[in-house]
Amino acid sequence: MVLKKLYQQISPLIFLCVFLYGWNAHAQGNPPSISNTGTETINYQEGAAPVVLSANLLIADNDSPNMLLATFTFGGTYASAQDTLIFAETANIKADFDETSGVLRLLSVPANQGVSLADMQTAMRSVQYSLTSDNPTNRTVAVNISVTDTQGNISNTASRSINTSAANDAPEISSNSTASTDGTNTDTRVFDEVEILDPDGSQIIKVEIEIAEGFNSPEDRLFIQGSDGGLKVDEQTAQRIVLSGAEDIRTYENVIRRFFYGHQPFFFRSPGTRKINLRVYDSNNTVSNTLSRFIIIQPTSGPLNNLPPNLLSFSVETNENTNYSFLASDFANRFNDPNGNSLSAIIIRSLPQSGKLFLGENEITNAFILAGTQISPDQIPNLSYRPAAGFNGTDSFTWNA
Repeated sequence: MVLKKLYQQISPLIFLCVFLYGWNAHAQGNPPSISNTGTETINYQEGAAPVVLSANLLIADNDSPNMLLATFTFGGTYASAQDTLIFAETANIKADFDETSGVLRLLSVPANQGVSLADMQTAMRSVQYSLTSDNPTNRTVAVNISVTDTQGNISNTASRSINTSAANDAPEISSNSTASTDGTNTDTRVFDEVEILDPDGSQIIKVEIEIAEGFNSPEDRLFIQGSDGGLKVDEQTAQRIVLSGAEDIRTYENVIRRFFYGHQPFFFRSPGTRKINLRVYDSNNTVSNTLSRFIIIQPTSGPLNNLPPNLLSFSVETNENTNYSFLASDFANRFNDPNGNSLSAIIIRSLPQSGKLFLGENEITNAFILAGTQISPDQIPNLSYRPAAGFNGTDSFTWNA
């Protein structure tokens, strides 16, 4: 109403000037520009570490010193189950990644002030691409990049192309019967309830089982009880059996359940521990993890052998950029000693790939592992896992007790 009265009291020429001024107020200044993002295609294979998209990206803006947000948008071949973008948030730049649309926004905090051009440029240079699938498709996916200044002007769009390729994953074997057992004067099924997992396929071409440590001939032997599933016998001795043939996973699981260890002493017994190892190979001849079981042979007389403790794997969860502090019960609940002993210490055998382990404020390094340093139960609450900035997914380390 006030504007209407003002219009009635001024000339049309003055009104025209006021109108033009108001229209220009919605598009003040010039848009920023981004350059030097890189022109070469990034080749990325499954299992590789996250890769930086544009390490040398430059932002220029001749009339706006602050940036409001940056946008990274996947192109049409984006697959939410495979592709992700990673950014380690800072105090004044937060990340918002929409998995459905494949859009990552770097948002200034507080939004009404923006962040300096230099800070936004540094942030954009740190954005990483990663594959999250165990069985990705081979394709080219594009990421389109732009930045918006505090006046609402959007820059040109730069694009990075990424060629993704699958890598063959090794099969994994597990069993609920890996605990040490007394095999004196008896036949013992080596592995029961075996499970083989392979994200890349459903065929296995070979299985190997052997007494890797402690073998004594002629009292120890491996044998198949029942059918070999139609597999070819490549090798069969008392110490080692190798079967082959392209068959489905279920066939191999059934055959593995028929592997037995037999102990048949002659005039004397050789007490000690027999370590039996099992491996399978997938259709690309990639070998699995080694599944082991210890068979204990007790002496004829005198004190019995101390059976080693049985350990179970376990998993825990934490949020991105959030540390996890272990509890003594995390390990004690996965520890079982056939001799009735309680957990006295754990030993870290390998380190995680996408994070770090700390004991208090001291990082656990390879030197710590090589020294065989023991961590007592009362020290375990000081043990923590700290994920790498922006990492999400599965990470692991190994331990013993």
